[in-house]
Amino acid sequence: MEQTSFLNPVVPYSTPINGGLMPGRAITIVGCVTANAHRFEVNLCHSSGIAMHYNPRFDEKAVVRTTLDGETWGKEERDGPMPFSRGHAFILTICCEVPCFRVFVDGLLVHNYKHRFDNLQQITSVKIEGDVTLTSVVV
Repeated sequence: MEQTSFLNPVVPYSTPINGGLMPGRAITIVGCVTANAHRFEVNLCHSSGIAMHYNPRFDEKAVVRTTLDGETWGKEERDGPMPFSRGHAFILTICCEVPCFRVFVDGLLVHNYKHRFDNLQQITSVKIEGDVTLTSVVV
């Protein structure tokens, strides 16, 4: 089941994932990085943490991916490109697949993030915050 947010949602932004995630589902975020951006984040959340924290950091020229289990952050992954630029629009698509999340920016695969939280259907919300404006979020 697909749901669409309001156009131009306000950041910080949160929306439910009805029925939770499962292989074959995707989340598409259309937005623009602010001109003086330091960082922004997209969090795929469950009741006791964050299954995937996706965090472009412009001051570090890296996209950090990790998981929050209760109060404990997992090991950070920082490999791969920085596909975002200050002041530029983007289309970010997170595809849920069996082994991992595949992250596409403007149609190009930029990161894979192996599942560390296996009960995908318990991932029930998307939260976005930081130095970004949103045009739309489709879950």
